[in-house]
Amino acid sequence: MTNSTSESATGANKRRRTSGGNANRGTRQSTNNAEPITSAPVTEDPHRILGTRLEPIMEALASQPNSLQTKLISSANEMLDALDNINQRESNMSRLAKPVVDARNGTQLTDESGQPKQFVPNSCRAKCPIKSSKSTTDDPRMKELLEGAQKDHEAWQMKMAGHAKLCSVLEVKIRKDKLKKLLFELGRNIAVAKHIELDLNGKIPESEMTEDDFANIVTIHKIRHLPESSANYFGFNADEGMDTEAASDDDSDLQSGSDKMAEDYRTVMGFDPARAGRRAKAPDAAVKQMMVNDTGTLLMDTTFNLWSEIAKKAKKKEIEAKIAKAFKPAAITKATTAVAEVLDTIDVANPHKEMNDYFDKKMKEGISKLRRDLKKEQRLNCSGDAADQASAHTDNGRSTKRVRSDNSNASSSTSKKKKKKKGKTDDTSPKTPPPKKAKKAKKTKTGSRGGSQGGGKPNSAARR
Repeated sequence: MTNSTSESATGANKRRRTSGGNANRGTRQSTNNAEPITSAPVTEDPHRILGTRLEPIMEALASQPNSLQTKLISSANEMLDALDNINQRESNMSRLAKPVVDARNGTQLTDESGQPKQFVPNSCRAKCPIKSSKSTTDDPRMKELLEGAQKDHEAWQMKMAGHAKLCSVLEVKIRKDKLKKLLFELGRNIAVAKHIELDLNGKIPESEMTEDDFANIVTIHKIRHLPESSANYFGFNADEGMDTEAASDDDSDLQSGSDKMAEDYRTVMGFDPARAGRRAKAPDAAVKQMMVNDTGTLLMDTTFNLWSEIAKKAKKKEIEAKIAKAFKPAAITKATTAVAEVLDTIDVANPHKEMNDYFDKKMKEGISKLRRDLKKEQRLNCSGDAADQASAHTDNGRSTKRVRSDNSNASSSTSKKKKKKKGKTDDTSPKTPPPKKAKKAKKTKTGSRGGSQGGGKPNSAARR
């Protein structure tokens, strides 16, 4: 016997609705033809440096491979951040070396011995903790003790100020050491990229020297030929008697700041030039010179030249701000002087009419405002009053402020209106009791046929 129930009736082939509706159906249709398109997160292109602080090195970066450009941009931004931090620290450190001046007249303050007072940071300006009670303050012995404690406390403050100055100097030095290492790593990365390019182009012969050896040797050569001012920034100064303008002589016992910085590179980067020299051959010198020539001034352009360009813009901006500030106080002083001259001509005892009118106007405005404020406080039952507002009490002890219940609604308002209508009476007329309503007589049994009993509904015969 066959099953008479079809599959469509039982719902075996029915399309079931799932959560999502049209969205899921669209997804199912798209999977048959192509994969769904997913939007990738939008990331900022690091190579877009137009309008940024790296704009001065756009031309230097344009001729470099994209991978090297990304590395140079990242390193340049990291070094600029470190440089900004160093400049801020140096600005704060300069306050510790400045003499203390009086804020009122600008004169330099001195101590008891006549020496200029040193700057004391806020963290070291706490008052002397030694104090006496009020009853013993006037005693000569207590005064002598407190004066000695104050002198010792001031000496402690000056000592702590000296430690704060040394700490600030060390903070700057540590940050400069980190910046110097970033500079060394950038120089080596540039040399490594150039060695890879030359090697893939078949311009480097077989050698026992490694890629790292070539990169370190080329970077040391670049550092030794840095300007003396660049080496001085990191604390490398030339020996006395050294002619910094002349070319560096390897046979000379005197060293320039750049020579000392190149020696520091070997220590920081852990490079042994003697071991690399033992593996060097005659053709390696030509490879080194080729790498030096091809890298050109890329290291200087992405570091010191960029820093100098940014510093010039910042200095120009500072000069413009100082000039604007110099002219602004002059105008204010002129206006203040003119007002002072006018005030000197006014007789306070006998002011002129305009001044009296002005004072009267201001006084009236103040009185009007005061009256408005007082009236606002006296309004007790307005909707804008606070819930805890104080209210006066009547003789019978009830408050004059009516408290409204929170569950008031439209139905309660209608019932209140009905009560008001019922309660309207003339207070002057004598109050008389309302007349009593006459009682309805009880209905008795009717003699008619079909009549109702006890006030019930009459039947059809009674209605007729």
